[in-house]
Amino acid sequence: MVIKKYRNNNRSVNTNKNNKTFINMNRENNECYTRKIESDKLIKYLKTHKIISTKAKIWLPFNDFKSNIYLSLKEVGFNNLIATSGDFYNTKVKFDIIISNPPFSKRSKLFLRLMEINKPFILLQPIMFFNNGTCIKILTKNGAKFGALCPQGRMTFERNFGFLCPKNNMGFIVNGVEKEKTTSFYSFWLCFKTKITGFTDLE
Repeated sequence: MVIKKYRNNNRSVNTNKNNKTFINMNRENNECYTRKIESDKLIKYLKTHKIISTKAKIWLPFNDFKSNIYLSLKEVGFNNLIATSGDFYNTKVKFDIIISNPPFSKRSKLFLRLMEINKPFILLQPIMFFNNGTCIKILTKNGAKFGALCPQGRMTFERNFGFLCPKNNMGFIVNGVEKEKTTSFYSFWLCFKTKITGFTDLE
């Protein structure tokens, strides 16, 4: 049996034979920032279907005031926003619901903390959520309280790599060459204690 050795296991970007840039998850580099087009879709759905009142106090624990989720909420009349972008586990604020795109690592710790808080949330999660034993136990125990908003295709993200510089909403410049960006995984908005139940198509 031949054992192959692989280098650079923690690279965040790999280029496939079709010359597309894929974002892959690893423990060291896993922050994928929500694009405006994606946050607009979510917030439009929430307002159109009256999932959240515009008077609700919304906490964005993993976002700052320049984040696209914050901007999308603000643009359609959600003004009671708290963007801390700090230590979620030690920060204490009064809020009605969490909406955010957290880092994709340390998922067990994140969701155990969310269950302790026991308040509504809408969080972006990759399909790898279902590979986490702790999360599956939480789902099965609280199944009726969960729902999911499911985009029709894979979401794309904004990244800040030293050699990977944003060009526009359609592509990146990598080492002087423009490349299409996409992801190697599916993502969805996981909802807890909201009006969203079951798996719902995100229009």
